[in-house]
Amino acid sequence: MITTTLPLGGAETLQLQVLSGIDRDRFRAEVLCLRDAGQMAGRFAEAGVPVTVLGRRRWQHLATVPILARWLARRRTDVALLTPHHAALFLGAPAARLAGVRGTAIGLHQIGGKSIGIPSLPPGGVEMLGMVDMLVLLTPAQLDYLREEEGLGRFPWRRARHAIIPNGVPVGPPPTGAQAAAARHALGLDPDAVVVGCVAALRPEKDHELLLRAIARLAPREPRLQLALIGSGEREAELRALAGSLGIEGRVVFAGFRTDVAALLPGLDVKALTSVQETYPVSALEAMAAALPVVMTDPEGVPELVVDGESGFVVPVGDEDALVDRLGRLLADPALRARLGAAAHRRAAARFPLSMTLQRYEAVFERLAAA
Repeated sequence: MITTTLPLGGAETLQLQVLSGIDRDRFRAEVLCLRDAGQMAGRFAEAGVPVTVLGRRRWQHLATVPILARWLARRRTDVALLTPHHAALFLGAPAARLAGVRGTAIGLHQIGGKSIGIPSLPPGGVEMLGMVDMLVLLTPAQLDYLREEEGLGRFPWRRARHAIIPNGVPVGPPPTGAQAAAARHALGLDPDAVVVGCVAALRPEKDHELLLRAIARLAPREPRLQLALIGSGEREAELRALAGSLGIEGRVVFAGFRTDVAALLPGLDVKALTSVQETYPVSALEAMAAALPVVMTDPEGVPELVVDGESGFVVPVGDEDALVDRLGRLLADPALRARLGAAAHRRAAARFPLSMTLQRYEAVFERLAAA
């Protein structure tokens, strides 16, 4: 896989699960980072996926193409998986051609949106599709958006085959009480608190302000209420200041960057995700696998992960009143939390197991390698 860097995020978590989880008797996976290693590189290496950092000062220059081609050729690469970062796509695609790689794929983990002004492909990226053999998409909505808004297929050089491979997560048995207690201790939460948690980078599109305002409105009703924000980002100081101005700084735990999210989720009672832009949020699937009811917004293009009223609640983007209402119902009713959480766990096991995702990626890799 060729990427720019490996930051902490849902897309990188999925890439780690795929590259480390595919059949090692049939596939060998490596990662090349063009810019720097990023926060997740160590986890890739620990999982047996070697990571190479290019180490060039002018890594974005076209002179990088033959260097990438030699790297691919030395490893006798059959399939090059590219991330949709500008450099990875614009340098990786021609390098794969130059190295004689049998098949090249782009893994698109983001859907663009007119309302947010974020494209799925970098500027000019659609013009590179003639050098790519496969687009790996998460949802049919991505394909529709690419065709309607970014010009996929409009000209012969903008065409590429596609495969739809939804995200998946490992699903084990529901967490035990001991696991929940250990997670709360690790997060610094009160043992008897009622905890709403959010796993998301502290970035504008995650709209943590909406969640903080909702918690401030709910706090007078629930004296045991705490909010755990798991994730790091450039907005932490701003969000801490907002929590202070809302009078809830003592109720909010900023847990920062964590590599043990799966072990921390049992410490939550409810998972909230208030993004204005998502595609197929791994954090929501992880919460469902941990038997948590999920309250999430419904940005355009997001598939039906949560069944509203059955395994959690879905609210309109930016709707503070709806968010307060749904969170309030769950906080006030332990039996409702348990029922929706159990349904979420069953849904994750039946519809979103990681094994299904791995099988579909393996089929794509085999198809491309045989071309």
